[in-house]
Amino acid sequence: MKIELNLAAAPSFRDRYGLCWAVPLAVGAFLMLAYLAVAAFRDIREYGMFNATRASYQSQLSQLRSREMSLRRSLEQPQYRQIIHEVNFVNSLIDQRQLSGVALLERIARLLPPRVRLASLTFSQPNGRAMITLGIQGDSQESVEQFVSNLEDSPDFSDVTVLQNGFESKGGPTAPVSITCTAVYSPGQVAQGQASGAIRETTTGRQQHGAATAVK
Repeated sequence: MKIELNLAAAPSFRDRYGLCWAVPLAVGAFLMLAYLAVAAFRDIREYGMFNATRASYQSQLSQLRSREMSLRRSLEQPQYRQIIHEVNFVNSLIDQRQLSGVALLERIARLLPPRVRLASLTFSQPNGRAMITLGIQGDSQESVEQFVSNLEDSPDFSDVTVLQNGFESKGGPTAPVSITCTAVYSPGQVAQGQASGAIRETTTGRQQHGAATAVK
């Protein structure tokens, strides 16, 4: 009689199902590694594109700075420096010609004689000119006439016209005298004429200097 003994240990639950779980875990780990690899590749590519864009911007910025320095060196030459000075001066005069209500009232107030007041003020701009209409009241005709004379003599106003035929005195001989007049408001006009003359003189002098140099 033959007797066979099986001395091997009985497989446990881990041994029986370990292989079944190992395959899905391996597949999941492979997919995770693939996802991480793709994400890392995408980040590396985006980082490379960012560096290339930054290098391009830095190159453009360097070129712009180089052009700016070249233009600055060109503008520092004497002939261009004089032109820039003249342009800045004319621009400052243009800024002075811009209408300012406060400045207009200050100029009118300086022209008002004693016991004369500004009753009304309107502004219009026909044909690009600043036209103002003034309503003036005073205690006497002489004081109102003095204001009209001051307005005509002022360099800030021109083309003064009295709209009414004579002076009005409403309410009896003791009532205030009133007139309505118009004028063109042109602040800085005299200064602008002087600036234009200075620019013309500078240009003429530069042309004469160039002609003398050519003769030599």
